[in-house]
Amino acid sequence: MIVSTLPFIKLLSVIANQFHLKLPKFIINSNIFIAIAAVSLTLATQAQLGLHPRIHAYHALIFFAVVLDYNFHRFMKMIRFPGTFRSEKYEWASGHVFTIKVLIGLSLAGLAATLFFVSFKTYCFLGLLAAITVSYSLPVHLKRKYNFRITESACMKSILISLVWTAATIFIVILNDSKSFNTRHLLLLSIERFLFIFAITIPFDIRDTADDIRAGIRTIPIIYGPERAMQISNIAMISALIIAIGHYLTTNMMFIALAFFVSVASTLFFTNSKQLKLLPFYYHVILDSCIVLHGILICASYFL
Repeated sequence: MIVSTLPFIKLLSVIANQFHLKLPKFIINSNIFIAIAAVSLTLATQAQLGLHPRIHAYHALIFFAVVLDYNFHRFMKMIRFPGTFRSEKYEWASGHVFTIKVLIGLSLAGLAATLFFVSFKTYCFLGLLAAITVSYSLPVHLKRKYNFRITESACMKSILISLVWTAATIFIVILNDSKSFNTRHLLLLSIERFLFIFAITIPFDIRDTADDIRAGIRTIPIIYGPERAMQISNIAMISALIIAIGHYLTTNMMFIALAFFVSVASTLFFTNSKQLKLLPFYYHVILDSCIVLHGILICASYFL
């Protein structure tokens, strides 16, 4: 099976090496693609809550918030640790500092515009998430001689990212809908979403091991090693699937359970494929696409 896939992998590699179109590279490196992934998860939340998936103002809110958060975080890293990061996104950002600043400014303007069309509760909730995400990038001053960031605590990087993504893509939907939802239903949905995102963050942490060690961030791969970290990722992903199957079978939403199964099966293949990991666009196209695919499959199952 592995031998038969090698020609296909080589073909993808050739295509990747020729992948120099400015627009696709901009969409990926500017974090617009990951923002689209967040919107797709929010649409999936509507389907999982029994709502008709459709675009609302809070989808634009989430889009601009993700673009702002990821670019602000990258900008702060470039300021605090200049020239120390080697990933393609940071290399692109180092040559497009003005573009990063423009994206941050446009995101702030977009957030200001969309907030006029969402509930007041969303203002408060967004402020809480903003405080958490800022703590991810900026040091907290304890006493006078010691700076501390939440991500410096053991394994907190993946946990923090997963919590923020879960909260943003689920509870903003709830806050902007007048319908009341079953507490058990919300709890299971939140656990599924958290485990799914948590599992996907670990391969990124494995890739960023050298940078995280330099920045003093203690991630799961640094503490347990890359092999055990991938085992933790697989366990989290399979656990999300098991919970989802039980969840949607008991709520007569078997179509979502089937979509969840297809999404998890494909994501496990992509996260564990040693051949695909060699491709230059693996992390910011293939892995991020797993999130987009998850949202598309769930929304499609709702309509089909």
